[in-house]
Amino acid sequence: YRKKAEEQSWKRKDPIPVYKAWLISNDIASEEELSIISKSMEQEVDAAIQFADESPVPSPEALYEDVYLSSRG
Repeated sequence: YRKKAEEQSWKRKDPIPVYKAWLISNDIASEEELSIISKSMEQEVDAAIQFADESPVPSPEALYEDVYLSSRG
């Protein structure tokens, strides 16, 4: 268990918002551009989730597909 102060300290160090702020403060990207990228990523993840949900359950034999053993001679 962590104390609230420790939790807040680590949240301030979260690299995603820190990097976002850095991009904006260095005029590399605008808030609007980053918002568009974020929405695009959310749509891509949602599409992947939908694809997975709608895909048939693989057969147990599929567990062994594309698996190989490399020999170390």
